[in-house]
Parts: sequence; C-alpha cells; structure tokens
Amino acid sequence: MRIILFDLGNVLVDETTSTLIPGASEILSTIGNFRDSEGDILVISLLSDYGELNSSHDQIQIDRMHFYKMLKDLDLEKFFVPLDERVTLSSEVGVEKPDERIFRASIDKIKKGLPYDRVFFVTEDKTHIEAAGKLGIVAIWFNRFKDTNNNSYEKINSLIDLNPLINSLLKL
Repeated sequence: MRIILFDLGNVLVDETTSTLIPGASEILSTIGNFRDSEGDILVISLLSDYGELNSSHDQIQIDRMHFYKMLKDLDLEKFFVPLDERVTLSSEVGVEKPDERIFRASIDKIKKGLPYDRVFFVTEDKTHIEAAGKLGIVAIWFNRFKDTNNNSYEKINSLIDLNPLINSLLKL
C-alpha cells in the first residue's frame, strides 16, 4: 500500500481566492487510479493545519464539519472518501505540520504502522518538505511560484507535472 498526502492550501486550493488551483480535480481523479508495484490503488489523503490547537472535542467536531463542507463546496469531497479516514486536521491531532505526530496520525488512520517510505507528501511549504523528507517520506515540493533555489527533494512546478512523477516513483 502507498499513500499520497496532500496539503490543501496553495496546493489544491489557492488560499488567496479560495478557488481550485488549475488541474487539481483532474490530477486527483487520475492519481486515484494509479497502482503501486504490488497492484494496490494509491490512497489519496489530505493533511491540513486547520482549526485551533487544544480545542475542545465539540470545537474539533465543528472544525471538521466546516472543513468537510469546504471540500464539498469545492467538489473535492469525492476524492477523500471516507472523510474520517482520509482527512486529518491539526486540531484533531493537537499539533501542526511539520510535527511528526501529525504525519503519523494521518498515515495510521489509513494503515496503522505503514512505513514512512511508503508515503508521498505534496506541499508548497519548504519547511514541511524538509521535515517530511527527514522522516523518510517521499517529499514533493509544489514550487508553484517557481522558486529557483536548488534542493534535494522532488519538485513540480504545476500540478500536471505530478502525474508522471508519481507514476515513475510508484514503479521504483
């Protein structure tokens, strides 16, 4: 089994306009059909810093419902079903990215104990990429704004670049 974790803000959704980044739905639709070297479908998941840390149980439920509504309004909900398994919010875990506990919690919702090297993580935040990479997660930097700094992580400049990259990495 392989999992691909997406950050929502500025990866799938433009935080400035609250609209989908071009190609987001198409990429999720395509990647949802990819299979790993064992023939298992690649599981798509969301990992988001959302809500207040140390919230009450009731507030976490409210945050979760707001987040799920946002996914529904953006027509993204269908890619992350079942939502309680494939969406992890920082308020639920009590820590934000890049804390290892939020990565582990997100992965364990899907497959308890799955090794980090079986996970891809796509985000625009370099500090999150660096932390995920140190854990052994296959970190993919969405360099949407074309930063020219070199780094040792996988890098894409548009979502369309994700398809061939993931496809090639799944064959390794």
